[in-house]
Amino acid sequence: PRHWGWLIGYIFSLTILTLTKENAAFVVAAIFGVLVLNRYLRAGTVTPQLLFATVAGPAIGILILAALMGGVGEWIAFNRMFIVKSRANFYSVLAQDGPWYRYAVDWLIVSPALVVFACGRIFQTRRSDQVGTFLVAFLLLSFIAMSTVKYGISLRYAAFWDLPLCWLACSQAIALSRRFAQVRPALVLSGLVLVLSAVGVNQYVRFFVTGAVYDPITAALVWSSGMEKAIPDDVPSTIHPAAKAPTAP
Repeated sequence: PRHWGWLIGYIFSLTILTLTKENAAFVVAAIFGVLVLNRYLRAGTVTPQLLFATVAGPAIGILILAALMGGVGEWIAFNRMFIVKSRANFYSVLAQDGPWYRYAVDWLIVSPALVVFACGRIFQTRRSDQVGTFLVAFLLLSFIAMSTVKYGISLRYAAFWDLPLCWLACSQAIALSRRFAQVRPALVLSGLVLVLSAVGVNQYVRFFVTGAVYDPITAALVWSSGMEKAIPDDVPSTIHPAAKAPTAP
């Protein structure tokens, strides 16, 4: 937390993150939340240098965006317009709304084995596991923040959850393998990782190759998984490529 080499790399990463996509705001918010709660979580050491780096990275990214757009005023005006337009957009209203637990449902459909293993690890994580504690807190805080967005719930916005979920699932696989001391834990662990990987590849093929899903919204995932056999005629092709294109009046 005081090593400027690591801190500069951290600042650079946050800057690139801010320049990549607007949902980076949820990542930064979750990191801030972990730092605020760190006195209880004890996931690491919070220093003034670390807090400065956490603010500096996104600030540099925002200043670069503002400069490219003609100034801070133009950047603020654009973001206001973006929020207003997204709430009036037909696709966003139709496909990106729902209850607060929609992300949990979508992730369970796409990666059932990964989510089950990760949830098992979440309930077994102790404060002595600093990395696990950080990732669990990060997941929960970003989940809470992203689930409150009106007409902005889509699994593609939560793609960054894949890394912490994989880490937690792998940690759970390691913990399970250690329970088989008489059967070489390394073999059990290899088998569990292969199963998780095979399920992941199978789900990828089902949804994004065979199902040709572009935007993994709940409706498209349900139809591609076979839970709903028929796609209603009034569903536009923007929701699912297999749907009939709407005809002109």
